[in-house]
Amino acid sequence: MKRTLFITLVGVFVVSLCSSYSLATTGPTFFREGVVHGVKYLTGGVGSDERAAMQKMAEGNYNLQFVFAEATGPYLARIRVKIQDTHGKTLIDIPSSGPWFFAKLPNGQYKITVSHAGKPETQNLDVGKNLRKVVFNWKSSM
Repeated sequence: MKRTLFITLVGVFVVSLCSSYSLATTGPTFFREGVVHGVKYLTGGVGSDERAAMQKMAEGNYNLQFVFAEATGPYLARIRVKIQDTHGKTLIDIPSSGPWFFAKLPNGQYKITVSHAGKPETQNLDVGKNLRKVVFNWKSSM
């Protein structure tokens, strides 16, 4: 009886160690998904695991992706994203929570303004059914 109890306790201990290790290695996620003015978005991408999870979530669900980075390579977060339709109506005006930002927009033309450290970049984009990826690069602030 004591041996069975001992083996059970050891088994519970090993399982708890494994699950704690799994949580420690995967870490928290910081991406967020939401809807603003009827536009679905997904933002985050801090770390390769989170980007992989976001990529799976985005497949077939979004038709626009932004990637934010310095020209020298490091990713950037907290980029202000503003998306306006052809009538000037602002559909999204929020900060990114990481270097990736996805949106699901109706097919059409949009004015995109993204800002980092007071340096805005504006582009007019045609968005269709298929995923369109746009990379924004800023010179290093150093």
